[in-house]
Parts: sequence; C-alpha cells; structure tokens
Amino acid sequence: MYFNYVFILVISYCIFTISFSTKTDKTLLPDMPLDEEVLKLGTYRNYRVKGLKPNSHYEIRISYPAINPTLFSIEWIHENDNKDLDLSKTRKLLNTEKLMFQTDESGLINGNQKSWVKITAENEGLTNIPNADTRTITYNIVLESLLYGIPYPVVIMIILLLISLIFIYYFIMYYLPVLFTPKKKYNE
Repeated sequence: MYFNYVFILVISYCIFTISFSTKTDKTLLPDMPLDEEVLKLGTYRNYRVKGLKPNSHYEIRISYPAINPTLFSIEWIHENDNKDLDLSKTRKLLNTEKLMFQTDESGLINGNQKSWVKITAENEGLTNIPNADTRTITYNIVLESLLYGIPYPVVIMIILLLISLIFIYYFIMYYLPVLFTPKKKYNE
C-alpha cells in the first residue's frame, strides 16, 4: 500500500524535474556566469537579458571546448521585433563567441523593454563520429560588464598589478640597498 504512494511520488517528481529541465528560456544577469549549459546540435536556447544598468557597455561571451567543432551564433530577439537593429558586433576568437552592446539612458537595449539572446549551435566541419549531428555541446555563457571595452575583473587585475609593481620598485630601490650596505662600526 505504502509502496504505491512512494512509487507515484517518485514518478511525479521525475516528471516534474524533467519538464522544468527542458525549458528553453533562462535568465542572463550581468557578471553571473552560467556554467556547463548543454545544447543539442541544431537547436537553440533563449536567454532573457535582465539587470542592465543605464549607459553601460556589456558583452555576451560563449566559450566551449575545442574538441567539438561547433558553430555558435548569437542573435537578438526583441519584444517589438525590430529587424533593422544591428547590434551584432560579434567576434570569434578561438573557442569563444562574443557580442558587445550598449544600453541607453533608461537601461534598455535600443528602447526594448524585453530582450532575449538566441543561442544556436550547429555542427561545423566533418567528423567520422557516428550520430554527430545529434550530440550535445557543453558551453559556458556570461553577460559581462565592460569599462572602456575591458571587462571589470581585468581592470581590477590591472590595478592590482600596477600596485604590486610600485611596491616591488619601492622595495628594490629603497629597502634592498639598506639591507646590503655594511654597517659602520664606531671605534672609540
């Protein structure tokens, strides 16, 4: 008797988790990376872009393993569906796909209240792996804040590097000579 209730509970839990794990819309927040996202080749996933600050620069970056020859594309989907918007300043660098954009005075992307990013994965190149067109690709995606076209963590790292270089210079120029100069002995 109790076994039937437990069995029904387990089955309903499995159906509930499977139905929510296959949902295609996710939220992309600034400086909050989404790691180990999975996408089947030939399909797409939409990411809702939220939490943008006014008059700020951002980049959406996708990185993926080099062992999977995959072509990722990033496309904007807007609420009012303006086809004349050209925000696609994408750049492909090794195994990274990037899209840079800027928000307006109200924190919107070209006046659109709701914006999504559509990520599509397609097979690139030839392979002798059986069923290569149906494999899944693991990737990481991040919406990163920029300062003059440079991500904030890199700016902080540059500042820390400059501070440590100044400290090393001070140490070499002023402290080391004091350590290695012989002390004078006073004879009376």
